[in-house]
Formats: sequence, structure tokens, C-alpha cells
Amino acid sequence: MTLIPVDWDALRASLDDNAQLLARLLRQASARAKDKVPGLDWTVSDLGAHLVTEPRRFDRFGRGVVEPLTDTAALNRSELEAITETDPAKQADIFMAEHASYMTQARKHKGTDPYQWFGVPMEWSQGAGIYLGELCIHALDLSRLLGEKWSMSREDALAVIAGLLPILPRFVDPQAAEGFTGTFRLKLRKGPTVVLSFDEGAVTVAGSDGQRADCVINADPASFLLVGYGRISQWGPIARGRLLAAGRKPWLALRFSKLLVNP
Repeated sequence: MTLIPVDWDALRASLDDNAQLLARLLRQASARAKDKVPGLDWTVSDLGAHLVTEPRRFDRFGRGVVEPLTDTAALNRSELEAITETDPAKQADIFMAEHASYMTQARKHKGTDPYQWFGVPMEWSQGAGIYLGELCIHALDLSRLLGEKWSMSREDALAVIAGLLPILPRFVDPQAAEGFTGTFRLKLRKGPTVVLSFDEGAVTVAGSDGQRADCVINADPASFLLVGYGRISQWGPIARGRLLAAGRKPWLALRFSKLLVNP
């Protein structure tokens, strides 16, 4: 059961809206196919190829295909090599066709239906939340390239976080978390509170049960997410009061993002 309630109809509508935005941005960037995307090692064409693989991947998982995840970078590389189209405008068309196929399947399911992401059991709404995160984050990447404004709604951010929580154990940085034991209470503004407990390289995620935490993080969901994805520094949101820390060891909040690798 998801720790963050998600409106399944609203989430599916947002997936379509963000996919259309992403396709538009990709077409606008067509003339800059060989330019590097800000903050990424990929060119626009590389990112377009990656976007084609995303709905395909989530569609496979929705059909019950179970794939192991051992090396994210190697997986992305192998999937990119399978995409022969390099024109971002044409990649946008392929992406939208693959997205439509995924959405056809999504509309046949309830948000609470079982789903698996690389073998991690979750609900359909959570898997869709992870996919939404990919769409939103890469829309931000292309918006920065094109000099366009971009923003993320609180509802979208909460839906993405709902999807990421079940897979957080896969993204613990073993070196940063080695020897570390601590508990964080994450209070998402206008959303629920969850507890993340680290124990020497492992993390468990649970609902807030009143247990005492070492550090309490009060967070604007979108700001928290963008810091987690490595798209913004934590210092801006801290200065604007969008990320606040309290508890017995508030300084641990500065270490939190380092305990996890970019999803």
C-alpha cells in the first residue's frame, strides 16, 4: 500500500500533459541535436533516444516482464544503442506513440493494481509516479536548454515521491552510508509524513508512527524532489525556507541527499 495517496485519474492526466510538453520541447530542440543538455553527459539526440525507451520500459513492466537491475548506466547505454533514430523531432513522434501504448494499458488498470519496477513490487500508481518523474525531470532539462520557464506542481511532486519511496533501498550510496545509522522524519508540506531509517547501508521506509527521529525535514515536495534528482542545489530551497531541518540532530539534513544516488 502506498504511503502517499495518489489521485489515479489526475496522475494519468498529468502523464499525458507532461508527455506532450516533453515532445514539444524535443521538437523545438531538433536543430540542436548535437548540443549537450545542461547538467547531463547526453546530447539532445541522446536524451531523445532515452525518452523513447522510457514508456517502452514502463509498458513492459506493466505487462508483467521482470528484469533485474544491476547497473543503471549500462542499461541506459544498451537501450540507447538500440535506438537508431537521431532526429529529435522524429524521436518525439516515436516517444508519443510509445507513450500512447503505455497509457492504453494504464487506463485498463486501477491505481492500486499490482505492478513491478525491476522486480520491486508496488502499485500501478507508484510505477506511473516513477515514469512521471522521468517526464518532469527531462522536461526541466530541455527547458533549461531552450531558455523556457518550467515548474512542477505539488501534486505531481507528491505522485513522483510516492513512486520513488518503494525503490529507495536500491539507490542508497554504499560508501556514503557505510557506518551511518540514523532516522529521518520527512514532513512533506500539504502531504503526509514518512520515516526513513538508515542502518549501515540499508534503508527502510515507513509511515509516521510517532517514533522519535534524529532529524526532521520539513520540505516543499517539488524542491525536495529536484534536490534529490540533482537538478538544483539544496542551498537555494534552504535559504527560501522550502527545506527546513529540526530534531535532535538537524545537521544530518545536510547529509541526507548524499546518502542516496541520483535515481
